[in-house]
Amino acid sequence: MSAYDDADRAYQGAAPAELFQFSGGVAAYYCSGQRAVTWQGVEYRPDWILHNDLEQSDELNKQGLEITVRSECPVAMLYVEDIPATSVNVRVYRYIAGVEDFRLVWAGRVVKPVFSSEDDSCVLHCEPIYTMLKRPGLRRNYQLICPYCLYDAQCGLAMASWTTQVTVTAVSGGRVTISPSRGSGYYTGGVFRLGARHRLVINDSGSYLQLAGAAPGIAAGTRADVSAGCDKTLETCISKFSNWLNFGGFPYIPLKNPFTGDSVAS
Repeated sequence: MSAYDDADRAYQGAAPAELFQFSGGVAAYYCSGQRAVTWQGVEYRPDWILHNDLEQSDELNKQGLEITVRSECPVAMLYVEDIPATSVNVRVYRYIAGVEDFRLVWAGRVVKPVFSSEDDSCVLHCEPIYTMLKRPGLRRNYQLICPYCLYDAQCGLAMASWTTQVTVTAVSGGRVTISPSRGSGYYTGGVFRLGARHRLVINDSGSYLQLAGAAPGIAAGTRADVSAGCDKTLETCISKFSNWLNFGGFPYIPLKNPFTGDSVAS
């Protein structure tokens, strides 16, 4: 039996605690003990943090975890102004003071925060990483338009080559005015980036961009990057990007459904 198991089973002297490691949109490290713990060169600071009981179940989707933190905790603050552009991952380790042995007891990601005004707390609802294994993978459809994500490896376009730095001249919610501008529709379906914040451009009418939601931090005079958008058609792939060799759609699919029962030749 290991030293960890011996200490864990001891009636006296055992002082178990947990380490909470958050990564993704923010790097934060906390411990539930009274003293800071340094492990693998990282200091885990004591803070008010707790979680519900861990459950053992044969159904992966029922092994979620609810972690309660202070509402001003940096992890909770990620969700106050904005939705993180990347997933916030969580790892929970259990350790016993005096025993250099740390055990991973839970791993997953934050899916939803719930704030409480009564005690200034935030409950982070998390799902285990194993739930990803039970979800069906994406399938490529037989479709007219291109199924690839713009600027990914299959698309082949380099985002930097199609990105323009602009100056924001006015802001009204999710609508921003930029200079210089391109032709109407050039940025529709593209990406507006301000530092680590990303917003989809859902409409471009020349100098006006309609973003998919307001992005905190944008003000007149702000410098931002805007990448060209694509409507996933073969015509756009040819005329705008000259990238037809990587087009993933099937533009010549017969439009008449052969299973309707009427004559295909008519």
